[in-house]
Amino acid sequence: MRAVVQRVVTACVTSEGEESGRIGPGLCVLLGVETGDTETDAKYMANKLVKLRIFEDEQEKMNRSVIDIGGEPVHPAGRRARAEPPGLYRRRAP
Repeated sequence: MRAVVQRVVTACVTSEGEESGRIGPGLCVLLGVETGDTETDAKYMANKLVKLRIFEDEQEKMNRSVIDIGGEPVHPAGRRARAEPPGLYRRRAP
C-alpha cells in the first residue's frame, strides 16, 4: 500500500461530471492498494496520515496535523490497481 498526500486549502473530486467529494482545509490522498494489503494495513495507513505534521502552527513551523487543524481527508476513488512497471522499482538479477 502506498499513499501520495497533498495538503490542500480546498479540494473537489469529480468523476464523469459528478462531484463525489469536496473539502475545505485538509488532505488529498491518492492511495494505491494492491493484492495482499489487509484491513490492518489500511487502518495503519489512515492512522499515520491523520497524524502527519504538515500544517503550519502559529510560528509558521510544520507542526500541526489534519486533526489539529480540524481538517478533512478526501480521496479520489478509482478502479485502477497499483502496479509497478517492470524494472522501475525493483531490479531483478539477470
